Amino acid sequence: MRQTAEDLIEAAAACATREAADAEDIAAFVVGYLRHLDRSDLAVRHDVDLAGVALEHRRLAERWQPGETVVSVLNPRAHVDGWESPHSVVMIVTDDVPFLVSSVTMALARHGLGIHLVAHPVFRDHRSIGGGFADPVVVEGNGKASVSLMMVEVDRLADETAIAALTADLSSVVGDVRTAVEDWQVMREAMVEATEALTGVHGEDPRHREAMEFLRWLTDDHFTFLGVRDHELLTENGRRWLRPLDDTGLGLLRDPAAPLDVLSTDRAVDEEDLAALVSVTKSSHRSRVHRAGFMDQVAIARFGSDGAVIGQRRFVGLFSSEAYRRSVVD
Repeated sequence: MRQTAEDLIEAAAACATREAADAEDIAAFVVGYLRHLDRSDLAVRHDVDLAGVALEHRRLAERWQPGETVVSVLNPRAHVDGWESPHSVVMIVTDDVPFLVSSVTMALARHGLGIHLVAHPVFRDHRSIGGGFADPVVVEGNGKASVSLMMVEVDRLADETAIAALTADLSSVVGDVRTAVEDWQVMREAMVEATEALTGVHGEDPRHREAMEFLRWLTDDHFTFLGVRDHELLTENGRRWLRPLDDTGLGLLRDPAAPLDVLSTDRAVDEEDLAALVSVTKSSHRSRVHRAGFMDQVAIARFGSDGAVIGQRRFVGLFSSEAYRRSVVD
């Protein structure tokens, strides 16, 4: 008789709790972990292997602390690990943030790896109050931090160098995701502030009204903010140029050396550059967060108290899919 998904999960929980002192907590974790898997994926796996992957991810999560990212890529073997998979298994533990699954799967695609299984359970971290990782469907969160566990089975990697490179890249990508998400609200407020500053200088000029309406539209969930940095306008020996201000970076541009926009280094500008209140261009760098493709850049002029241009505030991110679908005359 073929086992149901529920039967397999119960059998896996039983395997995981044999001779375990904290059997109740482990069983609850295994059930919460495996209930995210598709029934068809469960049906082709053995209970001992399901128990093994859940327990391994739990051990990895025990090393994790809020604000960190833990990544492991392994090739489980039954005679060594007690469970097995025909694929390499990627395990990630990090704070629960948006864009994680899409960004990780993009990274795996860049490495040319086929994806065979994805699981993304989210637990509440109750370790600080003497507990473990609780399934939020079963246990109330009570304000405790959410921890995201992502497991992906990919084409088998036999080369240790390739495994090390993938581990490092995934750690970097998840770090980018966390940085962009942490600064998202502040970056949005930076665009609102820049828009209001334009209104103060050019608010009565109907020629500029459309640009300011466009910026307000972007802040209404039509732009995924990934980074922002201010640039100051300098003049020397008749040459005018824009220099990034190192202490103004947010998101992916927190790091002064981050080469994510065309103005990451000093760049000469002409009068046409400075005449535009708002300009939109494509970055020369592809996004590693949320959606593949070259990032969009939005530059907003900055003005001094005398109304003269003193620089630009430049944003990198991604226009929403609606932004690409709408007509320019809307």
